[in-house]
Amino acid sequence: MKEYVGTYGSRKIVIEDGILYYIHDKEGHPLYELTALGNDWFKCDILSYFRIQFVRNDSGKITELIGWYENGRTSSHILTVD
Repeated sequence: MKEYVGTYGSRKIVIEDGILYYIHDKEGHPLYELTALGNDWFKCDILSYFRIQFVRNDSGKITELIGWYENGRTSSHILTVD
């Protein structure tokens, strides 16, 4: 799980008490617990319309987080701090 932790633009992935969380860095947003779906895909437990995909470079290092919405919209966020 540690390989996913980092800051992706205005999004953050953190581990607290062994649980992986997604943070949308806007005031008032809660921590969203992530559940692994496999192959670098996760779901947010309370956001049923949203999935997260982590993208790896050719050497296997995670470099990007993509948010996928059920309407087909995506939002891409490059790893800025790990």
